[in-house]
Amino acid sequence: MKIAIFTDSFPPAVDGVAYYTFQLANWMSKENEVYVFTMGKENGWKRENFEVYRFKGNVLRTYP
Repeated sequence: MKIAIFTDSFPPAVDGVAYYTFQLANWMSKENEVYVFTMGKENGWKRENFEVYRFKGNVLRTYP
């Protein structure tokens, strides 16, 4: 099965969501084909079990 995960927080970010998403992708890739789509500068980072694609994100201005 092919699975796509879309997230705005993924390593090298250090937080709970990034850690959980990384572990989820690692676990799901044991029996599936997993692709992670996230924001960042490095594109096409290849892990041994899954692929990570990074895209440029937009910064949203906060409301005063």
